[in-house]
Amino acid sequence: MATPMLFALRARYPDSRITLLCRPVIGELLSSLNSSGSNLFDESIIWSSHAGTDSIGRMGLIRRMRRAKFDYGIMLPGSLWTGVAMWLGGAKERIGYARDFRRPFLTHSIEVPQKEGRYLPISAIDYYLRLTSSLGCSTEPRAMRLAISSKDLDDQKKHWRALRLSETRRTLLINSNAATDPARCWPAPCLANLVQHVIDNSDWQIVVHCGPKERSQADWIANTLNNERVVSMGSLQELPITVSKQMISGVDLVLTTDSGPRHIAVALNKPVISLFGPTDPAWTRTYNLLETKIIAPVLNQATGPKHHFRNRSRGKHTERVGGNMDAITEEQVISAVMQKIEEIAAKPVLC
Repeated sequence: MATPMLFALRARYPDSRITLLCRPVIGELLSSLNSSGSNLFDESIIWSSHAGTDSIGRMGLIRRMRRAKFDYGIMLPGSLWTGVAMWLGGAKERIGYARDFRRPFLTHSIEVPQKEGRYLPISAIDYYLRLTSSLGCSTEPRAMRLAISSKDLDDQKKHWRALRLSETRRTLLINSNAATDPARCWPAPCLANLVQHVIDNSDWQIVVHCGPKERSQADWIANTLNNERVVSMGSLQELPITVSKQMISGVDLVLTTDSGPRHIAVALNKPVISLFGPTDPAWTRTYNLLETKIIAPVLNQATGPKHHFRNRSRGKHTERVGGNMDAITEEQVISAVMQKIEEIAAKPVLC
């Protein structure tokens, strides 16, 4: 969701040296985008809370920043730590949102949009673009972007062969994971019933997406249906985020909860059906191909479940009464999926 801002920054400052300070998972996702000719950034410094084999720790990050002598530091995350780190790192001008007690560490503090003491639900895309607009950058276009390298394509073909997927069949990828909140997942039995319906009423094949911690659920769905057209990514040996991107790049339709794979699919301009429960879709509004959104109803506004959830970029959202994912019916999802399958099936296959 930061890619529109990165493109706007590079367009405004084509000759500046731009360094991306990011965690390993972000570096993995954006590396191929940068190498595809976009020249979004000149280098990336990969860091995490604790130094690892592929990253430096917090103090190492601060030392690298001080050696680089940055003129500007733009902080996308809204935490106190990022403000302190940019200050200790010696960036001359420090631009960020004035929140989490970090105003003293900023030279350009931007107020977070609020109404009656609550944060307004603004898409992270617009939230980030607002930071760089203070540097004269455009706030358009707002479409997210990712790139698929030749290595990604080669790896995707390897995954296809490992999972015994047909290269000629249309493919649906389903994902019901949420790293930060299990309440955002649609029940596995509902997914299994959906997949069975697709198998019975189309010639499509289905990939059940998972990360390293969700292998058991994905495998359960595939094993329960026991059909050669249904495969689980859990059978792949390694599941870094790049594998998710590679797999999504090869499918025709994605059904997903509001999680990382949804954003990857949107950024790759795939047709996406997104399921929303406790989270407000406004926080993660996208501007690529039009998504089909299915939002869980709040059955009782007064006594409905109250959800607290945290976004690393903007900190704690205000308490919100949201719908339970199990209030989304199988009929709703099956109808949306089959409608998309019919639309896609009517289009010619590009070989």
